[in-house]
Amino acid sequence: MEKYCQPKENGLLDVVLEKEAAVTYAGKRKSILDLDRRKTGSKEVVLYVCKHPGCNAVLSVKFLADGKAHLQQLELHNHLPVVNKKDRAQKPVAKNLEEDKRRTESQKSIPGHPHICDCVTVQEGGIAVASSTKQRANPPLPSHIWRIESREVAERLGAGRFRPGPADVVLVCDEAAMHAKELAVRDTLKETPDELAFERLLQDACDISGETVFLLLSKEAPAANGSTSRPSSVLTGRSTRLGAAVLQIDSSERIASIRKNYQTLISLDDKIGSRIFRFKADREFLMMGYCLILTDKKAVSPGYAAAVRFVEETGLHPTLLSEILGEIADAVWAEVLERIPELQAFSSRVISEGSRGFTIGKTPFNLMSLAKNQIVEFHLDFKDAHWTVIVWLHGGEGRILDGWFGMPALGLQFVPTTFTVAVFNAASITHGTAECVIPEGSSAYRYGSSHFLRMPDLENLICLRIGAGNKGLTLEDLKDAASACGKDAICTLRKELIASGKLELRQTGEGQQAWKDAAVQWRDWL
Repeated sequence: MEKYCQPKENGLLDVVLEKEAAVTYAGKRKSILDLDRRKTGSKEVVLYVCKHPGCNAVLSVKFLADGKAHLQQLELHNHLPVVNKKDRAQKPVAKNLEEDKRRTESQKSIPGHPHICDCVTVQEGGIAVASSTKQRANPPLPSHIWRIESREVAERLGAGRFRPGPADVVLVCDEAAMHAKELAVRDTLKETPDELAFERLLQDACDISGETVFLLLSKEAPAANGSTSRPSSVLTGRSTRLGAAVLQIDSSERIASIRKNYQTLISLDDKIGSRIFRFKADREFLMMGYCLILTDKKAVSPGYAAAVRFVEETGLHPTLLSEILGEIADAVWAEVLERIPELQAFSSRVISEGSRGFTIGKTPFNLMSLAKNQIVEFHLDFKDAHWTVIVWLHGGEGRILDGWFGMPALGLQFVPTTFTVAVFNAASITHGTAECVIPEGSSAYRYGSSHFLRMPDLENLICLRIGAGNKGLTLEDLKDAASACGKDAICTLRKELIASGKLELRQTGEGQQAWKDAAVQWRDWL
């Protein structure tokens, strides 16, 4: 180690060492390069951040289970010369500093987006146009994210995976740095009052309102291991896969169809679902879908139980709710697959013979939420599958101020426009929606709707069906039993059947482990 990478040198670093050697090396580098040790809230990861103003170099030490540690420095110190490993000659960081500065700035900004959007104006038909009333300068992208300038490169990255349009933004995010940032975000939230969280965590976020954005995660390709030379681009020696996307749907016909179904859902709001409280504060969310056990009204989710009662009491067609939810979910998912065909693999992982009938429509999701003009504090959805889809749509007329949706670890925020769809991993990326303000005289409103797969619920349903089938029972039999037996009796039976089914499900290899898979592939940049 000492022979090939001295602490005083300015080079990239990615190596696994014995724990003691890694700690010793990091300690030397800390004192020589003037690094500041930062708390991460995790005993497994230690970060050393350069104290030099404007330098984004970070040395990370990740302790592994086998008594070793992973040392990484994925960005050079911009105030020090770069070491050439062959002749140890000192070279300037850039041959042409002005040219290098212009290139870096162009990669760190969103074209045609100089200001933070803090307002949308809603017009007839739900058309919502973003604008900047305060003309605040839009911050650059964070240090671990770059914009791909070349359309040719963007199309090569997307080939067979996603379909970037001519004006769409393609970003590349260093995965290791993003994970370190995510840990820092979680630590900040522990020490920050809810009312200050958005201001602190989004103060330097880059605004992407109204933009269609594809964000790729990036990591070192296996063939590049051991290389410490400066890369010629952010893709050299790297592998990428889809990490998140923000889509602006522009099909007026599909938007009108989806809005019509949501409006039908909203008109039945008080009857088809009960309101529940989440996230510490009293925020109201309508929850719908296939949750928990389904066989005992008192044991299933409040929203589903209320929906069942509504159908029974009004005499409406029993599949009304399922049809509306299915049409909405299918139309939204079709738009996502149109832009990101690679996500079809995720549907294939989730939808099987065991889960068929428990997901909404033909999508891989079993739950849908709906909220109007609501703040949602920063949080993680640990029990959800890898991909979550959030849809925003508008109604009324007038202005809506603020109300950004933000992902601090990615350094991105946006106010939703006419029909914005976000696709990301809600279980591992902290996210939230800031409070919006409806000015006096405005009748505008914004609905946010999450489509997601709550893994324990789906697994319980599948296991219940398997366990019941082993005893010659159907779910309809269990529904009849739930109405005839006492709650304790049916709960005991349900527990036994789920345990029996779970054993068989695990043996087949299906279940939550598969649903946690991103189902999108890493691809080396050649």
